[in-house]
Amino acid sequence: MRKISFHCILLFLVLGSCTTGISVKENNSSNFLNDGSSKVWLVTEKIKNDHNFANTGNAKELLIFYNNGNCVSQTTEELSLNKGKVGEYEVLDFGKRIKIQFEKENWEFDIKKAQANQVHLIPTKNSDHPFFLTLTPYPQLLK
Repeated sequence: MRKISFHCILLFLVLGSCTTGISVKENNSSNFLNDGSSKVWLVTEKIKNDHNFANTGNAKELLIFYNNGNCVSQTTEELSLNKGKVGEYEVLDFGKRIKIQFEKENWEFDIKKAQANQVHLIPTKNSDHPFFLTLTPYPQLLK
C-alpha cells in the first residue's frame, strides 16, 4: 500500500511540474488572413464551371480581413471611396473552414492553403457564394 501511494505522489509531482508556470498561448487560426492587424487579398481566380470570372481590368476584386473579425469585399475602384460589402468572418475547425457573413449573404468555404502567398477557398454546399476563389496578398505599392 505504501509503495502504491508513493508512486501516486511521484506521478502527481511529475505531471504537476509539467504545467506549472507555463502559459499557453492562444492559437488564433485567422492570423494567416490578417497578419495580426489587417491584410488585403486580391481575388486572382473566381471559378465556376471551369470559367474564371475574376476581374482583370482596373476593378479587381479585393477581400480585406481585419484581426477584429471584420471583413470587406470591394473592388480596387471602390477602395478609395470606402465602399463595398462589410461583414464579419470567423475561421473554424482550426483553420480549415471560414464563414463570412455579409448583411444578406452567407459565404462559407473550405480553406486549402497551397503556399504561404496563396489561399484557395472552396465553397461549401451552405454557401451563398458559389465560386472557387484563389486569393493572393495585394502587392506592395511602395518599395
